[in-house]
Amino acid sequence: MNQKPIAILAILLLLTVNAAAGAVQISTVTYTPAPAAPGQLITVWVTLKNNSQNIAQQVTVEPQPAYPFTLSATGNNMLSFDAIAPFQTVTGKLEIEIDKQALNGTYPLEIRAAETGGMGGVSSVLQIRVISYKPQIELITADLPSVEAGQTVNTMITIKNIGSSGAINVLVGTFDNAASTTTSTFPIKNIGPTLIYVDALGPNETKQIPMMFGVDPTAEQKTHLVPITIKYQDENRSDFSVTRYLGMRVQSDAELDAYLTYEDTAKPTPGATTEITVNLFNRGAATARNIVVQVEDSPSIDILSESKVFIGTLDPDDFDSFKLNAHIKNDLAPGKTYPIRLRFEFKNQDNQTQVIQKDLNLNVFDANLANGGTQTGFPWDLVVIVIVLAVIGYFGYKRFFGKKTGK
Repeated sequence: MNQKPIAILAILLLLTVNAAAGAVQISTVTYTPAPAAPGQLITVWVTLKNNSQNIAQQVTVEPQPAYPFTLSATGNNMLSFDAIAPFQTVTGKLEIEIDKQALNGTYPLEIRAAETGGMGGVSSVLQIRVISYKPQIELITADLPSVEAGQTVNTMITIKNIGSSGAINVLVGTFDNAASTTTSTFPIKNIGPTLIYVDALGPNETKQIPMMFGVDPTAEQKTHLVPITIKYQDENRSDFSVTRYLGMRVQSDAELDAYLTYEDTAKPTPGATTEITVNLFNRGAATARNIVVQVEDSPSIDILSESKVFIGTLDPDDFDSFKLNAHIKNDLAPGKTYPIRLRFEFKNQDNQTQVIQKDLNLNVFDANLANGGTQTGFPWDLVVIVIVLAVIGYFGYKRFFGKKTGK
């Protein structure tokens, strides 16, 4: 059987089917109202044109919404045309909702058109400008250093009108908030002016606002959220209000210190081996954790015991101690003090490793006077005192009693 006529017939049939399909294009896409506003329902007008000699059948048009756009809840989310004649145009409308919180800007909305079966098709991107026709003031920056409990801090906050119209009678402060009163239990309080007044703030205009806060001495060491309220009016004197929060970190440092003590019967003397007590304490307002104390090499003593000691944790006002066996160098002079250096390594409240050094005073005693003993050798000082007293007694006797006897 000759297959050639069949193949030719199939090709002709395929060409006939393709020729029957139209060539639909999206000619124009517009929207109203323009520009749009947050929370508004807009109408998108789509015009299609059939650029072929054949009828375009079952043509559909659908939006592809992305933030801040959503399909309308009332319908009109898709266009459908049964047929579009050759070289003819048709127009239809779609409805799109804009998010109420949308910021000022231009956002893309894709529109797709396809013929029978939805295969292939064309698309067009519509740029929709969204503008809020009202003032919108936001707190954009704040200079907030870390503060310690009981401290006073001055800071500068910056506000900006990111809306499309001017704002008047702007009030910035802590009114209606716990931070506004010194009698509240809130640990961070506004101790400056409760309210700062700005007469006007135009679109894209910024303003710096000085503020002063006091931190309660008992404030917990963490980041506290300080509420700042901004109240303002638009040009029609409609009222607006927004509250934003400043993150203010309260932190304190651990302050480790130490001193040396000795037993009365084992005071440091040149050439002696003695036991020294190292007394540690935390005078800061934060806890020190994982404390390791290292007694560094010194020209004054030879350390005989372990020079590195693990202490653990010292809370504020807490203390601890450890014993240190040491040989006092022979060449040290009695009655003088010599430095002993300690190295503290610990974790602070941010879990960061902190290292500090402290020099402690080692008092060196005379071996003849230390350890509860008495001085050896002849007591010449006592002899001198006795002679002086004897001379005074002799001349006193001659003066008062010699006259009576006529001598």
